[in-house]
Order: sequence, then structure tokens, then C-alpha cells
Amino acid sequence: MQKQLSNIYLPHYFLMIIILLFSINSCLEKNQSQVKSLNKKLLYIQDVNSDEGIYSGNFGDIVAFDPSTNENFILTNDKFFDVYPTFSPNLGIIIFESLRKHQTLSGLSSESNLFSLNIKDGVIDQFDTLSAIRECNSSQEYTYMPVFNNEGNKLIFNKSNSLNVKQKVIYLYDFDLNKVKILNDSLISPFSFVWSIDDLKIYFSAENKKSITNTSNFIGVINTVTNEVNLILTKDGLNLTIGDAFDGFIVYTALNIFENTQELRIYDLTSNKDKVVLPVESLGMKEIRNPQFYNKTTIFFIGQSTNEYAVNIYKYDYVNKELSQITNDGREKYHLTYYQ
Repeated sequence: MQKQLSNIYLPHYFLMIIILLFSINSCLEKNQSQVKSLNKKLLYIQDVNSDEGIYSGNFGDIVAFDPSTNENFILTNDKFFDVYPTFSPNLGIIIFESLRKHQTLSGLSSESNLFSLNIKDGVIDQFDTLSAIRECNSSQEYTYMPVFNNEGNKLIFNKSNSLNVKQKVIYLYDFDLNKVKILNDSLISPFSFVWSIDDLKIYFSAENKKSITNTSNFIGVINTVTNEVNLILTKDGLNLTIGDAFDGFIVYTALNIFENTQELRIYDLTSNKDKVVLPVESLGMKEIRNPQFYNKTTIFFIGQSTNEYAVNIYKYDYVNKELSQITNDGREKYHLTYYQ
């Protein structure tokens, strides 16, 4: 009789365990309606469904992560290719690049456009249909790589002719004035844009083409008032990709073109010298992406460990030489930003 009663109630125990596990998971993974602000949060693109990677013909979704509580907020979860999310604290929206307008017809070869995501209600609208932006648009151009300034009232983005992908124009849109102006139309393949703290300058990486077979990436700066472009840093044989700027410093990665080795570097803009030069292998990493300042001595970055394929977000204090792992899902991630 006792065994019969145990068999009768056993499914209830399993049901309770399943409910408990679901409750724990729901505390750590939430939808966009529960995101009140991105203050002190990380924003990035992730292969949410673990479909073998973002750039392998599958799809990336926008995710926010709170490193203080380990809460994971999935902001999009669909079958569209979304990249380069950027947040405006004033407007309460995320602008991102997506292929969702044409992707169902043309796949990943379709044209990209800019879309806005309202973090309060999750509503997504096409952004680059605004009249001021449409005036500098045509059916033969892509619109991509949006980056908000720190105040959140100005946005830079790239456009290029679909017949010449290297012919890029950097635009600046002012939300207060509802006006667009050209910042630069002569750089070769500019990318990885970072605003200065005062919102007057934009740091970037771009291609330095010395010859057909000899190219490398350099780091430069654009004055948003005068449109003047200046070189900050270039090193022979190294591809330099800027990650972030903070309090007179920039953090970037340097990839040795010939040896295929990578270093994490922090550059002092006052002394014009590298303050930190750190081989990523010394951190147990095969690759580092999108380093972001948490404070003056600590950075976040996306890293792939040398002993596994898993990709996670890490936090590194380069003064005390302390490395900690922030996420543990191991899924592909790109385009990380930390909002102070």
C-alpha cells in the first residue's frame, strides 16, 4: 500500500521540481517588458537559440545583461539578423541594424536598414524612414553601424552604395534639430565608432590601404564640429580595432596580421603611449572582442577561451590582474557596449 501511494504522488514531486527550475530560470532570463533602464548594463548581440553562430547564416538577437544581478534580458527573439545595437537613455530606444525588411526574400544578402526598439513596450519600427534621413538615402544604399552619443540625442551611422561596399559615408543625425549632415566620405571601410565623453569627437578604426596586398587598420578621430580627421595610432603589421574611450584613455585590440596573434592594449591619449600591452593568450583567451571600460582600471570584453569554443563575457582588472567570468552560456556574442 505504501509503494502504491508513493507511485501515485511521484509525478507531483517531478512537477514541483520542474516549476521550481522554471522559476529560477525566469529570474535570470527576462523579456523586454521588464527592462526599465540599461544603466549599468551590458548590451550586445547573441546567438540566443544557439544555432551554431551569428555569422554562419543564422540569426543574432539583442540582449541586455546586468552584471550585478546576473539577469539576462532578451530584447529580440526572432528569425531576423540584428547587429550593432546602441541605446539612447534620453529617448528610451535602441537603434540597431537589421536585415528584417528584406531578409525573408533575399536572406543574409539583403539590404540592411536601421530600426528602433522601445525598451518599455518592445515595439520595433523602421528608423531610417525619417524624412531627414530619407533625404540622404536611395534604394541602392545600405544603412548600418549606428552609434548614439553619450547624451543620446545624436546618432552616427554609415551608408554605402551596394555596388561599392568600400565607398562609405559617415552621417550624423541630430534628434533635437531633426537634421543630418555628412561627417566624412573619404575613409576606407570605417568601423567601430566610439564617442568621446564630451560628445565632441568620434574615435574610429578604418582601413589603411598601402597597396593591394598590404592593408592594416588604424585608429583615428573625427571632430564633429569641424569634420576634421586626425590619425591617432597606426602600427605596421597590426590591425587596430578600438573598443572604448574613457577619461583620457582608449582600449583597443591589436591583431598581428602575419602571426595571427592578438593583444589587448590601453592607450593614454595625453602621453600618446600604450599604458597596457597584454597578449590575450596570457588571459587564457584565443580571441577578445569589443573591450569596454567598466572604470579606469577594469574592462569588460567578449572572449573565447583557448581550451574550448565557448564565448562568454569577462571582466578584467588590469591593475590587480584579476579576471572573472561574467556569463556562462557559452553562446556566440558580438558588439558589446557597457552603459555607465
